Amino acid sequence: MKYARFVNTGMSEYLKRVCMVNIGDNIKSISVKQLFQYANIRESDILEVSYYDQSSISEPCSLILNSHYRRSTSMNYMYNSNIRPVFIGWGLAQSDLLPEEINYIKQYEPILCRDEFTKAILTKYQIEAYVIGCLSLTFDRRESAEGNNGKYYFVGVKEKFMEFVPEYIRNQAVVTTQHVKMDYIDEQVMKEGEINAKRLLSEYKQNAKMVISPLLHCICPCVAMGIPTVAVSDNFSYRYSFLDAFITSYNKESFSKYDWRKPENSVEMESIKKLILNAGCSVLEGSPDFDSIKKLDNFYANRKKWNYCSSMKNELKNIFKEDPCPQFIIWGASAGGHTVYCCIKELYPQSEMKAIVDRYEEGVWAGKKIEKPEKVIAENPDIVVIVATMSGESDAESLMSKMGRQKLKDYFLIHESR
Repeated sequence: MKYARFVNTGMSEYLKRVCMVNIGDNIKSISVKQLFQYANIRESDILEVSYYDQSSISEPCSLILNSHYRRSTSMNYMYNSNIRPVFIGWGLAQSDLLPEEINYIKQYEPILCRDEFTKAILTKYQIEAYVIGCLSLTFDRRESAEGNNGKYYFVGVKEKFMEFVPEYIRNQAVVTTQHVKMDYIDEQVMKEGEINAKRLLSEYKQNAKMVISPLLHCICPCVAMGIPTVAVSDNFSYRYSFLDAFITSYNKESFSKYDWRKPENSVEMESIKKLILNAGCSVLEGSPDFDSIKKLDNFYANRKKWNYCSSMKNELKNIFKEDPCPQFIIWGASAGGHTVYCCIKELYPQSEMKAIVDRYEEGVWAGKKIEKPEKVIAENPDIVVIVATMSGESDAESLMSKMGRQKLKDYFLIHESR
C-alpha cells in the first residue's frame, strides 16, 4: 500500500489571478510528512499529490486529508477509485453536504475533524465525527525557552494592530507574511514553497522571542514549537474552533491594552501532540484508537471558546438592523463567503439567501446553484449584496458602479481578513 500527501503544487485559476503563494498550505503538507515519519512509513512508499490535480493518482494509496475543503475545487478525491481517503484534521469550508458526499464520507468513519464547526456539520448528517485539532500542532518543541536572537515576529498582522506596539519592540521587530505576493507564478515557484516553509519555520524556531499573527498555520506550528504566540484579529472564523484550547485571542481593543512587560508564556502540549499522532496513526492503519480520539474530543469540548467573527457580526447587525428575516445575495462561493453565510444564519436563522454568485466557481453552494453576477443582481435591485471575496472585490465594485449600486447602501464588502 502506498501513502499520499497533498503538496502545494499545480496551478488553479485563483492562483493565476492573485499570483500569491500561501506558505501555510506548505506547512500543512509538511505536518503530514511528520505523521508518516511517526508511523514509520518509508519514503519510497509516499506519493506526492498536487492539491489541484487529484485525478493524477494512478495507483492505490491512502491519502491524508488535513485541510479545509469545498466541493467546487478540492473534493475530487471522491471520484478516483485509487484513493482511500484518511480524514485526519479534516475541515469543511461549506455548511451543507450533498447526498453522494454524505454516503461517501460515511464509509470512512470515524472522521477526525480539525475543528468543532466541521464536527457539527457532520454530526447533523449522522456521520461519526470527533475533533482532534490540526496536524500542524505536532511540530517538535524547541530546546531553548527563548530564541537565540530574541526577535519579535509579526506575521500577517494588520497595520491597525501595529500602532499599539511599543516603539522599542517595533524597532527590533521582523514584519513578514506567509501570503507571498509574486510578480508571476508558475510550477517552479509553487515547488519552491515547501523549501521556503521549512526555512521560515526554522527561523521562527531559532530566533523568535514571540510570534504575533492572525494566521492559522503560523500560530499552530509556533505554539507547537514552544514559542510564546499571540493571536490577533477582529475576525477569527469558525476554522479556529479548536485553537482556542491553547491560547487567548486579542481583538483591536484588547490588543491596545496588551502588557508587553508580561509577555505570553509558551504552551506545554506534548501530551496533546502524542494523542494527535496516535489518533492519526490508528486511523491511517484502519484500527481507530478510540481512547486517544475521545480524549482529544473531550479536551476540545471543554475549552474556553473565542468569540468567532465578532467584528463581522457587528457589521452584519448594522446592515440588517432589526430585520428578523433579511434577504441577501452573496458574491463569492469561497471560504470567505461561507464564513459570512454562517454568521448571517447564526444571527438571523430565518434569513433568506436569494442567490450565490461567482465569476469562476460552478456547482451547488449552500443548497443553491452558483450563478453569474450580472443577471442575478440586475433581477434583484432591492436585495443587499454582500461581497465576500477579497480577490474579486475590484471586479464586484466595478460592476456595482455600472449598475448604479451604492457602496454601504446597496452592497457591502465583508471578509474575515479585513
